Amino acid sequence: KWNYRSEFNLKEDRDFALQTIKNGNGILRFNHYWFSCPNVGSNTGGLQNEYKAKKDEESAKKMCYEWHPFVTLKNKGERIDIKTDIKALALNYKKIVK
Repeated sequence: KWNYRSEFNLKEDRDFALQTIKNGNGILRFNHYWFSCPNVGSNTGGLQNEYKAKKDEESAKKMCYEWHPFVTLKNKGERIDIKTDIKALALNYKKIVK
């Protein structure tokens, strides 16, 4: 069962992915193609106000607490984000990793 958890605002997609692994389903990561985009929170509109208020940092810290030790904080320039060890999480729940 998946739960949308609003306390992970701005990180809910990552929480959903980790719940997917924990619940016995898989995720597919495809890292061959990249695209260029502006820095997080730099575009007007959308979630810019939440990024300016550092709500993403609050959510990152909550993710670390909820998914410890598989999620850790990471400095990305002037902001804090998270790093997720997806393989370790999957192995912890005895899932197949390819």
